[in-house]
Amino acid sequence: MKAYRAIRRELVAYGHGVADKPEIVVLNKIDAISPSLLTRKKAALEKATGKDVLLMSGVSGDGIREVGALWLAQLQSRGRGEERQNPRRAWSP
Repeated sequence: MKAYRAIRRELVAYGHGVADKPEIVVLNKIDAISPSLLTRKKAALEKATGKDVLLMSGVSGDGIREVGALWLAQLQSRGRGEERQNPRRAWSP
């Protein structure tokens, strides 16, 4: 929760509407904690943020596809998915 709150404060302080953009809340490093602690941390983060919290581990790969799919869906809902899926070739002389 401390890390989430710190990030939110930084986004608000930065301004320019960044804090108002859609966000995906992810609890990472799930491979490093016990299942019971993970359940408690996820519930606490969901309660504090009012959002569904996704779980993932960069080490084991658990949850990475789900997080990526949600990220892509958010890009597409903003009309930017196509440009991400079909990037233009880099300019070269």
